[in-house]
Amino acid sequence: MSRVIKFRAWSTIDTPKMVDINPKTSGLFAKVDLEDADNWRVMQYTGLKDRNGDPIYEGDILSGEDYEPFEVKWCNNLGSFEPYYKGACSACNQEMYWHEIVNYLSHLEVIGNIYENPELLEAAS
Repeated sequence: MSRVIKFRAWSTIDTPKMVDINPKTSGLFAKVDLEDADNWRVMQYTGLKDRNGDPIYEGDILSGEDYEPFEVKWCNNLGSFEPYYKGACSACNQEMYWHEIVNYLSHLEVIGNIYENPELLEAAS
C-alpha cells in the first residue's frame, strides 16, 4: 500500500482561487511564483476521504452526525492532523482525536474550507 502525497494551494493573487498541485507531474512549486509566496497557502492531503469520497485536506471544514463543524489542521505538538474546534486543537484539549475521526468518516463530510467558507466555523462558535 502506498500513501498518496498531494497538495492544493489557496492563492490570494488577483482573484482568490484554489489550485491543485501534483508533485509528481508539476513539481510542488511549479505553479507558485516564489516572489508571491506570501500570497499562497499550501495544504496537504490527509490521505483520507469523507463519506462522499471527497479527499480531506488540511484547512477543510468537516461536519456530520453528532459533530459541529471543525477544521482539519496540522498540530505541531502532536505531529499529526487533528480536529480544531473553535480555534483550538481538540486533541491537545483531550476532547476529540484524529483516530476517532478516522473511525467515523462514514458520518462526516467536507462542507467547505477555511479560505472559501470561513463563515461555517464562525457559525459554530
